[in-house]
Amino acid sequence: MLRIPKDTQVSETLFYQDATHQALTIVLEPNSSANIIDETVAGEKSVRSIHVQKGAKLHYTHIQRCGEDVTFVEEQMAEVDQDAIFQTVHIGLGARQMTSNIHTKLMQPGAQAKILGVFFGHNHQVFEAHTIQDHEAPNTQSDLLFKSALKDESQSHYEGVIRIPRQAQKSDAFQTNRNLLLSEKAKAKSIPKLEIIADDVRCKHAAAMGTLNAEELFYLQSRGLDGAQAERMVVEGFFEEVLSQIPSDEVRQRLVKNVHERLLEGKLG
Repeated sequence: MLRIPKDTQVSETLFYQDATHQALTIVLEPNSSANIIDETVAGEKSVRSIHVQKGAKLHYTHIQRCGEDVTFVEEQMAEVDQDAIFQTVHIGLGARQMTSNIHTKLMQPGAQAKILGVFFGHNHQVFEAHTIQDHEAPNTQSDLLFKSALKDESQSHYEGVIRIPRQAQKSDAFQTNRNLLLSEKAKAKSIPKLEIIADDVRCKHAAAMGTLNAEELFYLQSRGLDGAQAERMVVEGFFEEVLSQIPSDEVRQRLVKNVHERLLEGKLG
């Protein structure tokens, strides 16, 4: 268990590396704050239970970089209490097949959650994400953005649910899934769902799927980039919205390098 005591502000980013697929419980006691980067480099499963108590703030990042000979399952359950703020970032690069089950429960008024994810597939990799944004109390907020870029014959499948029962009036919930197909054989599927009973809420979901924009590529080439450089700049820019939220410059730069190296493996399209 990782526990941050009441009224404690941890200024340095905490790093946790898991190579044994053990479960981890993270608790932030009232009015505490922390940034945690959790990296899985081996094993087949990651189980994380997170509790952000009243007035606490947690920024949690999970990076999966396992070998591409494994099937990996990520399980995350988070509970966010009154006036607490929880931001979670999920990065998927490794594994033959990765399944992410991410359940976020906003338990009390004033709870806020931001849920971000990036998957970058190549070869025959498959990434699945199943998310639940559960609003259990009024005046709660959640905002989700998941992105995937897919090369070769890789695939992504996203299914997300927003639940707002009758007692959770005046809640805001947003869900967006965007997919960038970098080859003709890459595939993406998006299934957003709303389960809304309350009648005084703001709620929106969106899904988008596209290929590299010819006009944008032409503009970049007119500025002196060759075709491959222009394509790579577009893809890196596509991920920037999520990667910029990682609180460690070193980790962020390493991930950008990983993206760049994968883009260099062969021509896109």
